[in-house]
Amino acid sequence: SEDGASWVQLDELYEKVLRHVMRHHNQDYVLFMQTVLMIISIAADTRPLSAKAMAALLCNNPQDRGDFERDASDVVEKLHPVLYFDTSNPTSAPSRQEAPIRARHGSFYEFLKRKFNDAIGQRRENPEYIHGRMLDGCMRILLDELRFNICKIEVPVLNKDIQDLNARISEHMNEALQYATRFWFVHLSHLTSGIESSTTSGILKLLSSKRILFWLESLSLQGA
Repeated sequence: SEDGASWVQLDELYEKVLRHVMRHHNQDYVLFMQTVLMIISIAADTRPLSAKAMAALLCNNPQDRGDFERDASDVVEKLHPVLYFDTSNPTSAPSRQEAPIRARHGSFYEFLKRKFNDAIGQRRENPEYIHGRMLDGCMRILLDELRFNICKIEVPVLNKDIQDLNARISEHMNEALQYATRFWFVHLSHLTSGIESSTTSGILKLLSSKRILFWLESLSLQGA
């Protein structure tokens, strides 16, 4: 069919772009690129992430995050025919590494889900493993950063009556915390072969303590 032929042409175009980049880099870089593309594919179903948020979610050691941000941004630059930094909102994304990473066309997300192995070889890490790492990162961030009255609202008031609510959220809840608050359970739902004991412990700490109230408050503030 005509639609089928269009998909084939798009697949061939995307494979050509990825293989061109792969040819000019070593295996370690290609494996890192796989991880970044998998995160981009997963985040397409939740909320596009910046390189800075990816680093916060995946790097337990804060000292590793700068390198991850730089390298992830480099992947996007090299794949600029298919990916870009969304700097349309300069207030919330003042730098390239803080800008959400998006595909130039929605078909690229579909391509990653359908043809990942064909395009850049066998995965080192399968999607479930990445979901597990992102869930672990979400739990770490929630346990470390959730606070009572996180947006410092002076008097009890309905969310709809807080005129500067979005500005308060941007000031007091970084992108990774916003993501973790809204989407940790999405990653949990993709785990079919078990959960790390440390992650299970984190979930129990979140749900069986006063932190659950802080989490629900944060969800409410974001309209989730």
